[in-house]
Amino acid sequence: MLRLKDLLGLALEELRELMAAEEARAALRREWRSGVEDPVRRRQILEESMSYIDRQLVLVRRRRDEIARLEEELTTRRRRVRDRLRSLTEEAADAHS
Repeated sequence: MLRLKDLLGLALEELRELMAAEEARAALRREWRSGVEDPVRRRQILEESMSYIDRQLVLVRRRRDEIARLEEELTTRRRRVRDRLRSLTEEAADAHS
């Protein structure tokens, strides 16, 4: 349960970071669309946008990997419980034979 709480807590923090990056990118898009003609500033806008996208990808990939690890753990636990349940069912059937 603590692991799930940690994952969810981090997810909220990372969601805030994702949203902040998205808002920053939206501001850059507005500036770009306003007709910036200075090639130096246009390059800066694109480079800033790229850095925000890179950060978002890091966050999304990290979350994906953590969720995949949790899924593996839960799948293993489920298999273990299912096997124990099957053993109990077999034991009960043998006892009634």
